[in-house]
Amino acid sequence: MIKLADKTELSQENSMRAMLDSMPIACLFWNEDGIMIDCNEAVVKLFECGSKRECVENFTHFTPVYQSDGTKSAEKKMGCIRQAFDTGGSVFRWEHCTESGKLLPTEVHLLRVKWKDGYRVVGYIRDLRRIESVERDMLRVLSLVENSPQFVMYVNTSGDIEYMNETVLKTSGFSKEELLTRGLRLMFSEEDIFRLSEVCMPGGSENGGPFNFEMDITCKNEERRVLWVFAFSAVLHSGEPGVGITARDITDMKRMQGELIEARKRAEFYNKAKSDFLSRVSHEMKTPMNAVINMTNFARSARSEQERASCLDKIKSSSRHLLAIIDNIIDMSNIEAGKFSLLPGLFCLSDAISSVAEMIAPMAAEKKQKFTLDLDKNLPYRIVTDERRVKQALVNLLSNAVKFTPRDKGKIHLSVKLAECAGDSCVIAFEVSDNGVGIKTDRAEHIWGAFEQADNGMSRAHGGIGLGLSITRRIIRSMGGDIRVDSKPGRGSRFSFTIRAGQDGAVNSGKEEQAALSARSVLSGRRVLIVDDVEINREILSSLLEDTGALIDIAADGAEALRLFIQNGYELVLMDLHMPGMDGFEAARQIRRRSEFIAEGPSIIAVTADMSGDVPSRCIDAGMDNWLYKPVEYDALIRTIKQHMQDRFTKGIN
Repeated sequence: MIKLADKTELSQENSMRAMLDSMPIACLFWNEDGIMIDCNEAVVKLFECGSKRECVENFTHFTPVYQSDGTKSAEKKMGCIRQAFDTGGSVFRWEHCTESGKLLPTEVHLLRVKWKDGYRVVGYIRDLRRIESVERDMLRVLSLVENSPQFVMYVNTSGDIEYMNETVLKTSGFSKEELLTRGLRLMFSEEDIFRLSEVCMPGGSENGGPFNFEMDITCKNEERRVLWVFAFSAVLHSGEPGVGITARDITDMKRMQGELIEARKRAEFYNKAKSDFLSRVSHEMKTPMNAVINMTNFARSARSEQERASCLDKIKSSSRHLLAIIDNIIDMSNIEAGKFSLLPGLFCLSDAISSVAEMIAPMAAEKKQKFTLDLDKNLPYRIVTDERRVKQALVNLLSNAVKFTPRDKGKIHLSVKLAECAGDSCVIAFEVSDNGVGIKTDRAEHIWGAFEQADNGMSRAHGGIGLGLSITRRIIRSMGGDIRVDSKPGRGSRFSFTIRAGQDGAVNSGKEEQAALSARSVLSGRRVLIVDDVEINREILSSLLEDTGALIDIAADGAEALRLFIQNGYELVLMDLHMPGMDGFEAARQIRRRSEFIAEGPSIIAVTADMSGDVPSRCIDAGMDNWLYKPVEYDALIRTIKQHMQDRFTKGIN
């Protein structure tokens, strides 16, 4: 029979085994020789074995030969068990394998316990796979948060920042220590802090959010940045309440939005300005065109030469006005296309100013205005710059003065003085003054804009298309000068500007006209070829040269011009540029090739309506000597011809 004490001990041992088998923690037992003598069911489940016996007998198969630190598993195991026997326990990380061969990272706690016949070591094994998975997930999340381009912060109920990611530090410029110790007040206003605490904090007036709103921050360098904030109440696992904040920096987007809004406003303004401009152009072009058509009819039925002459004068005046409008439109188009350029040349300054005065004087006389001219006696006789542009600037300013000055009592004055003279360059000062309507102070700067006038109602009251002053300033600045205006409403305006030009030092002897060769003496008996695909243009040029004694032939295109040149030879060719088939550029090149062995090749002058900025350079490249713009004025035509034919004539008579 089993003694009662033995029964009691056996009962306790069975109870202990039953308790160990029901525990979810894996438990193993080792003796002093490091041999595993028992385990519970949790070990069987952990190592995927069939039974406890199988697990005990084959436990060494569940341990790899080497641990991750490079030591042999068998040696390290015995060392750990011996340490537990000697010291009472030890804790260490251990790598096992399951029955299927999967790596099983564990944390092992060894504890020495009293046993009936001595001591044993109990090992508690904790599976680290789930813990490491959670840790890896946490590291991923932390990496995402730290590298997020958005602000991420956690703020406690006291308004202290307990966490911020790297973006907060980079954008604000503050250090982590500064933000942790001084909190939100470093970046946010008191109003925004109150909003966060009252609206977003758990228990706040809005019950914690979440909320989206725009908020400004002040960076360490005092730069202001705009954030789009997403704030929400956040309660930690510990139960501590706070506010979670994510925010996106929208400063650049806000600036772009502002620029887009401003661009849209400008586009709407210019669209309206251009619509008004087109309306003004329609009115301004139809008015002189109406005069040209009707005055032409009146001239045909005129009963006297005086009436006919009056009609012709009005036709000429209206035509000039229409031409000025067209020139301004073309110039503005070239300016906007970046093709505006100057064509410098040598010309008589006083003659140029006189021709402008002759153009303006009849306009002033028609309104019974007094027009006066003051020329400095020290002005250089001839200067080098773009004559046409100088005249254009003066005509724009003077015609405006006539337009905005009242009838009868109006006074317009043009003053031209030498402002500076040094070597072969000089500065000429111009001033145009009137006693007209003047310009309001708040509109003075607007008059220089394209499609604008000093007052929207001025175009209706005085006419004009609003391009003249914009083009004039561009011309003057291209000549190294600038223009300014002094004006008072109701008391008139004074426009003053300077240009820088070259000078040749010539002095006006008053005998140049007498000494110069006449057009007839230059062209008489000379063969001239007029090339143009439009019949009326050929007729006009032929009529202008009719009294010069020139022997004139005509051609309707470049190919015909080349054939006639080969057949007859010519000393002067007036060449249109844009013609069907062979154009003027190609015709000029072909003529130059045919005459390259002739000592005195023909003078080729382009006569064109194309005012594009690259026309002069293309003409020179094609072998032409000069160019004239349509409609061709008689004086300009004769002056240009004489310029290129006079040397030929002089050589001929010598």
